[in-house]
Amino acid sequence: VKLDWWWPLQARLAREFGHDSRRETVALRMLQRMAHPSGELPRFTGRSVVVVGAGLRPDEVIPSGLLVAADGAVRACREQQRLPVLVVSDLDGYRDDLHWAINGGAALVVHGHGDNLVALGEWLPRLQPVAVTATRPAPGVACWGGFTDGDRAVLTALGFGARRVRLAGFRFDAVGPYSGSSRGRLKQQKLAWAQRILRATAQRYPALEF
Repeated sequence: VKLDWWWPLQARLAREFGHDSRRETVALRMLQRMAHPSGELPRFTGRSVVVVGAGLRPDEVIPSGLLVAADGAVRACREQQRLPVLVVSDLDGYRDDLHWAINGGAALVVHGHGDNLVALGEWLPRLQPVAVTATRPAPGVACWGGFTDGDRAVLTALGFGARRVRLAGFRFDAVGPYSGSSRGRLKQQKLAWAQRILRATAQRYPALEF
C-alpha cells in the first residue's frame, strides 16, 4: 500500500489532537510484544466490498456484498444477522458483539494507539487478531493509513485490492447510534476528519464510491 500521501495528514492529526508520541510508542511495543497475529486477511482482490459504519440508522438495511465492519457497527450487522468477513477495531466498541463476529469466523484487525493502552493490555491476548496496526509500521505491525475505525476499514479494503467499495452507515453530521463509548465534541471532530480522509482517499482510489 503506497502511503506517501498519508503521512502529512497523520502529522496534522497528531498536532490537532495532541497525540503523545511516547504513548504511541508504548502502544506499538505492546502490539509487538502481546499480539500474535494468526491467519490471513480476507481476499478482497477484484471483489465488491461494503464497509459498515456506526452511523447506520435503525431502519437502514445493510446492502448486499462482502461486509467489513468498523468496530461498533458490528452490532448493526448482528442485529441484521449479517456476519462481516472483517472487523476493524480499536477496542472501544461492544465486546460481546466482537466475540459474536469472531466466533462466526470474522477476521479481526486491532489498531493500537496512545489512548487505548488499557484495552490493549486486557484484550489483545484474548482476541487473537489476524493483524495489528499502529500509527506507523514496524516489524509485525502494519499501517494502512486511516484515523477512525471507519476510514481505516475503507483503506484496508482498498489496499488489499477491492474492486469496488461502498459505504453504509457513514454519517458526519452526528455521532452514530453504534459508536460505542465515543461521544461528544471530540467524536464530532473525529467525524469531520474522517470525512476529509475519505474525500482524499476517493481522489486516489476510483474504486471508492464516496
